[in-house]
Amino acid sequence: MRGGGRSSYAADSRSLLVEITAKGRAEQRKLAAGVEARAANLPDCVPAAERANVERTLGGLRAALAACVANYAPKRRSG
Repeated sequence: MRGGGRSSYAADSRSLLVEITAKGRAEQRKLAAGVEARAANLPDCVPAAERANVERTLGGLRAALAACVANYAPKRRSG
């Protein structure tokens, strides 16, 4: 599927494969940039004595999320 939309998902006929459009990807990038900018200031809201522990924990959560996305994201169909 090119350009976004819906199609049947061959691995499970009860499911639909949904892909984002180019306009949707552009909007997602804008939203993500805003979230990243706000997240960059988050450590300043944590007391200095706790900051290192919070940042270490968040790093572990980011790694776990990345692994989860990589392992469970639907595989793209060719063609």
